[in-house]
Amino acid sequence: WRTEMDPFLRDNLWKDKNMTKKLSADAVNKLLNKLGRQLFNIENYYLIYSELGLHYNKAVNADSSKAYLGAINSHKGFFIPTQNALRSALTVELHQFIVANDEESLQKAIVYLSMLENAPGLKNDYKALLSKNKNAIKHLSDFRNKYFAHKSGVDTSKLVASSDKEFQELFTDIKELLNKASSHFDSATWFFDRDSTDAVKD
Repeated sequence: WRTEMDPFLRDNLWKDKNMTKKLSADAVNKLLNKLGRQLFNIENYYLIYSELGLHYNKAVNADSSKAYLGAINSHKGFFIPTQNALRSALTVELHQFIVANDEESLQKAIVYLSMLENAPGLKNDYKALLSKNKNAIKHLSDFRNKYFAHKSGVDTSKLVASSDKEFQELFTDIKELLNKASSHFDSATWFFDRDSTDAVKD
């Protein structure tokens, strides 16, 4: 995939010369369940990464920020590499999940689902998700293609920036689409609430 958005929204997005097979309903259901588990892990990378960056959050009061930063600075050898590893995993895996046309990507699952009898057609929903979240996805593509997966020596400050709000909206939209797809099998995907350690169902 290139980093421009146009290829994501072309009509031939769904034409794959290598995809001649049709999966059974059971196989599509298993693929959606596997994607749900993957997204669960990816979102947790994001949540933990965000927690480690709380001292950058202007909503956190000065005393809490100072104490938090002090704890991180006391164990830089652990927290800094962990934060960097989480961001790398988040970027590469979320890009593969939502942008790529890999065999186990959300796009391919939507295509396989559309081949089943009486299944919902969610291709337009997927394209709408890409369009709505285009800045966050461009951010993922830039950092994945130019920094994390391929060390090009790029100045990361010149790459597309994204916000915490945009990533939260992207995760919300992905979960909504994944649950729409799973509803064909009378199931839904379970995730962690951002502010709780208890599992909740969106």
